[in-house]
Amino acid sequence: MPPTIDQWTNARPLLTTKEPWIADEAEQARIGSYDLYEAIYWGFKDTFKIKQRGSESDPIYLPSGRTIVETLHRYLANDVQFLTDPERGSDTEKALADQVMQDFVRRERAYSKFNFNKRYGIIRGDWMFQLYADPLLPAGSRVSIFPLDPRKVFVITLPDNVDVIIGYDIAEPFKDTDGQVKVRRLTYMKQTRAQGPSPIEVTDEVYLMDKWGGPGMDREANIPVRDWDKENPGVRILPAPIDDLPIYHIPNFQEPHSPWGSSEMRGLETLMLAMNQTMSDEQLALTLEGLGVYITDAGTPVDDDDNEVPWSIAPGRVVELPEGKTMTRLQGIQSVDPNIKHMEYLEKWMQEATSANPVARGDVDVQTAESGIALFLRLAPMLAHVEEKEVIVTDVMNNLLFNLPKWQVAYEGTVFNSLIETTRWVPQYGDKIPVNRDQEITNLLSLAGVPGVVPMSYIRQRLRALGYEDLPTEAEVASAIQAETQQQQDATAFRMQNELNQTDPLNPDQPAPDAGA
Repeated sequence: MPPTIDQWTNARPLLTTKEPWIADEAEQARIGSYDLYEAIYWGFKDTFKIKQRGSESDPIYLPSGRTIVETLHRYLANDVQFLTDPERGSDTEKALADQVMQDFVRRERAYSKFNFNKRYGIIRGDWMFQLYADPLLPAGSRVSIFPLDPRKVFVITLPDNVDVIIGYDIAEPFKDTDGQVKVRRLTYMKQTRAQGPSPIEVTDEVYLMDKWGGPGMDREANIPVRDWDKENPGVRILPAPIDDLPIYHIPNFQEPHSPWGSSEMRGLETLMLAMNQTMSDEQLALTLEGLGVYITDAGTPVDDDDNEVPWSIAPGRVVELPEGKTMTRLQGIQSVDPNIKHMEYLEKWMQEATSANPVARGDVDVQTAESGIALFLRLAPMLAHVEEKEVIVTDVMNNLLFNLPKWQVAYEGTVFNSLIETTRWVPQYGDKIPVNRDQEITNLLSLAGVPGVVPMSYIRQRLRALGYEDLPTEAEVASAIQAETQQQQDATAFRMQNELNQTDPLNPDQPAPDAGA
């Protein structure tokens, strides 16, 4: 029977530690892989077992993992904004929705949380957000959003359908007051234990480390030691209209019948190891070439008592050899070009696999950059790669933004009902390809001169996006045009009046012959 291949197959041989509180082997591999890929990203020593060819060189770890992650991070869901859908709601309702979202993202630093969570999601393979509310906080600040560490999260699915998630455990070991290591388990569970909207049950309990009911354990047989919050024990229900689990999971890759994703660096471990080994070997070769390697057919030097002593070879020293014996310096490497070409070949395949080609990383000539078609074709692999992933990001964020108003109503009051009933929030991302500013302005101005194609409000909006932040208002523009038109009319009338008032210079008592013509 062939071996099972999952998201962590490549990572398993590189994992060195296990979590004692986790019973399931797949969960051990998942959580261990998060640590592994973070170590690869940061270039931690001993992540890969590089062979030491000699004592004169330390292993070199190239930042290839970081290059892969940062290139994707630059394009995926870039410049995110949470905006009110212009097609939903009245102007008054949309204004309320705009204000609520603006206050929320500023208070919660939602965009910075999104960006750093995205980076670690690409590294680990999974990124999560959690909605949370504290009714004891002042009104207007009770609802919060948190990035959630996937190491702590365990899914609860239907026994006969692993694709249907009915709950989540958020579990973490801690040292209790009695000195024992125990596990705190915060659980969100659908009351219906079925797919679809449902009231959400919440329990927050403390368990013995090997009996907390996680994957690989008998969930029903494990009994909590106590409730975490002694003042509010037992099962709580999230207030209506909340009817969905408050955890939102974005997998970096989606695989059949698995809720978990995988790192962007998955499958490239051997390439990274080979590149690191090649660079370390080259460093050693250059070191030895600088130090020099010598051979001799003379015996080891001895002192006056016939004890062997080290060779003393240094500038200004003379080595005396017995008659008929020789010492010579070995001819070292003549070029490191083969090493470099080999490493470039490995890097090329890594770029092919991840679409992180030089153009996607910003290494592009001016001619290609200024040609929209050429730039698009060079970026097409990365754009297609990002587009597929962005569908997942958008679906999950739409789900979160659809449920966020329910939390506002539940914890901030029914004045926010319109957020649920008539308005919607949606995510929006920035341009993937750099805009040719001069060409864009030229195109906009040409459109502005064609009646009935686009409204001036659109032209002004696009110009602001290009950096013209201090554009006058439309009322100011209209007033200026009216004033200019009036000025031209006054000048024309003044000129005509002068012409009518002119006299014939040969006969001052008579008007000019063409006056009034």
